[in-house]
Amino acid sequence: GFVIIKLVNPFEVPQVCKFILKYKQQIKYKGEAYVLTSGNILDVNSVKDPEKVVPMTKELKGLKNTFNYECPANSIVVIKLRYKKRLVGFGNCC
Repeated sequence: GFVIIKLVNPFEVPQVCKFILKYKQQIKYKGEAYVLTSGNILDVNSVKDPEKVVPMTKELKGLKNTFNYECPANSIVVIKLRYKKRLVGFGNCC
């Protein structure tokens, strides 16, 4: 009932990705993106700065089975989309 898309952008500039999901059912209008990024690809958390690189959750709206997503520079992104109602463990995103 849901789709998970994983992206990695190791470049220092954002990359626009086009997704074409070939499902009989339309994905729902909303989804979530979990983004882990930093200004420098070599950034790491440390004892002095334990939250230098932390994940952020971003709500995605206006989605259809074909959509574009701008993957931030130096990032790992997990996009979670739903195409069935009332999935256990999906949270309140959709």
